[in-house]
Amino acid sequence: MKTRGSFVSIGAGNVATHMVPALCKSGYILKQVFSRTDSHAMDLAGKFRVPWTCSPEELTGNADFYMLSLPDSAITELVARIQHRDILIFHTAGSVGMDVFANRFHNSGVLYPLQTFSRELEPDISKIPILIEASDSASLEKLKEIAGSIAETVIECSSEDRRWIHLAGVFACNFTNHMYAVANDILRKQNIDPAVLRPLIEETFRKSLHMDPAEAQTGPAVRRDTSTLKAHIKMLDNRELLQKIYTFTSQSIQAIKPPVKNKSDE
Repeated sequence: MKTRGSFVSIGAGNVATHMVPALCKSGYILKQVFSRTDSHAMDLAGKFRVPWTCSPEELTGNADFYMLSLPDSAITELVARIQHRDILIFHTAGSVGMDVFANRFHNSGVLYPLQTFSRELEPDISKIPILIEASDSASLEKLKEIAGSIAETVIECSSEDRRWIHLAGVFACNFTNHMYAVANDILRKQNIDPAVLRPLIEETFRKSLHMDPAEAQTGPAVRRDTSTLKAHIKMLDNRELLQKIYTFTSQSIQAIKPPVKNKSDE
């Protein structure tokens, strides 16, 4: 396989755990791993037999690019501690703008994989949309090359648009998953196996991909079934937070109107 270049992974968490192997598989060479947690750094670096460090000041300056995959709250502090300036550095966060680099580096950017990552499950990165942005045209072309080596869909996206996409992603992914967790908890407290919900979850997901979700909405809220809504809220008498979630979500369902169809859509 042709060698594309070398890189340093600044981070060894959920995102880096999957992005690093994908980049290496596409021909890039990992040179070093940084993590704030030594066990994470050792684990990821050990898989590729490369050096690791927990000190930003010890990062090598001899790599083609530096991929920064850290929690949003840690990025600003870490960036300020990197000694090297004449490097291409990019972060992988959805809600953090380009301004986090504050012109500290000659070349910087964002390479945001629009996906949820967990250590235990391996996603197909080639199917993940990757949103990119850069400080200059040369860096943008390099990010296109890097992203294009692992993914089929690469989209130029401003920091502002990416923040809105990230917000929408929180609703579509994080909040939806939390609702699954709430549903499982409700059934487990009644000694009912949550597996009974799996076909319902699968069909709901399938419909949301094949038609507008607002148009696909079913249930007592969209039907304005007041008696069922009241009965469900009553069943949650000892769980005030879930009562609020149920009430507010039902109100939100009723507030969102399905899109108006054009005759050409029919």
